[in-house]
Amino acid sequence: MPKVTLRAVAAHDQARLLEWRNSDAVAPYMYSDHLIYEGEHAAWFARLGTNPTVRYWIIELDDH
Repeated sequence: MPKVTLRAVAAHDQARLLEWRNSDAVAPYMYSDHLIYEGEHAAWFARLGTNPTVRYWIIELDDH
């Protein structure tokens, strides 16, 4: 049976999240449709966890 895990976003996820965000499969479904550059993404990532009413999660399937 597949193992599904929900975990908090961690520092090692930063590069992968930027890659996903700018991918053709994901970008059309985001709030903005412009290409996200590394500096903009780094600023967004640095703000994660600063709002106690918002949570960001990674869903893992079989530890991936």
